[in-house]
Amino acid sequence: MTEFLIIGAGIAGLTLGRELSATFGADSVVLLEKSKGLGGRLATRRGESTRFDHGTPEIPPHTLALLGISSGDFLFEGATSLAKHLSLGLRVEKNQRVSRLTRDSSRWILTTDEGKTHETRNLILTAPLPQALELLQGNAIRFPESLLSLHYEMAVVALLQGSGIHEEASLVRFQDSELLTLANEQRKGISAAPAWTVTFSPAWSKTHFELSEDSLLNLARETLQRRWPDFSGSIEIKKWRYSRPESSVPSSFEKITEAPALYLAGDAFSIQEDSPGIERSIRSALALSRWLQNG
Repeated sequence: MTEFLIIGAGIAGLTLGRELSATFGADSVVLLEKSKGLGGRLATRRGESTRFDHGTPEIPPHTLALLGISSGDFLFEGATSLAKHLSLGLRVEKNQRVSRLTRDSSRWILTTDEGKTHETRNLILTAPLPQALELLQGNAIRFPESLLSLHYEMAVVALLQGSGIHEEASLVRFQDSELLTLANEQRKGISAAPAWTVTFSPAWSKTHFELSEDSLLNLARETLQRRWPDFSGSIEIKKWRYSRPESSVPSSFEKITEAPALYLAGDAFSIQEDSPGIERSIRSALALSRWLQNG
C-alpha cells in the first residue's frame, strides 16, 4: 500500500509528488496519469525544426523560483522539459484512468479502466476540478456543493509555421475579443525555425470550441489573417477544455474526508486571486505538501 497516491501528473501533481518524495521517500508516492504523456499544460508540440508551447505561453523565472529551481538547472527545450525535470525519481504510471474509488477504515482502493488496482492511505486529486468532481460524483463521494460553481475557460490554440507574423516580442498579450496571446517560439529560444503559438480569447474559444476540425481550422485562419494579412503557412489547432479557472476557491486545497484522507488541489485553489494558473497549481501543491509534512 502506498502512503500517498496522486491522480494527475500535471504541474500540481508533479510538484506535490516531488515535495512528498523528498520528505517521505520515493517509495511513498505514486502518480497516476490518464494520458500517455505528463505535464498537463506543460505541453510542447515538437516538429522537425519547430517547437510550440501550446499549454502555457511562458514560464518566467519567478515561477521556477517557486519550485526552488532555475532554467540553468535543466536543459530547457520547451515547457515539457520542466515536467520531465520535476518527474525525475518519481513513480509515474501513464495511461491510467481511475474509474472507481472505494474505501474502508484505513485505505482507499482505486480501480483503473483496465482493472488495475492501487491502495493508499492518502488520496490526492490534482486534475482540473470539474474532472475531479466528476470522479467523486461517479463514486458517490460527497463534497461541498460550492465547488460545483467554479467553471473553467476554454482555449483554442493555433500553432503557426510560415511567414508574415511581424510581432517582434517573445510574448504579446492582446486586449480584444478574439486573441489572448501570441508567443514567438523562435524568439523564446525553443524553436529553430520560425514558429508562433496563438491562444484565442476565452470568448472566441468558447463560441467555436465544438466546431468540426475543418470548420475550426478555416475560421481560425480567417481570424488570424484579419490581424496579419501577410501570414502564409500552416496552422495546427490544439484545444484545452479546462484552460484556466474563471475564479478560484479561496483556499490552497480542500480536504474532503478524514482517514483515509482525500484532498483536492490544483489551479482551482488559490489565496492569491490574480496568480496565473500555473502558479496557482504550484502554490496549491506546496501548501498541501507542507500540511502533510507537518502531520
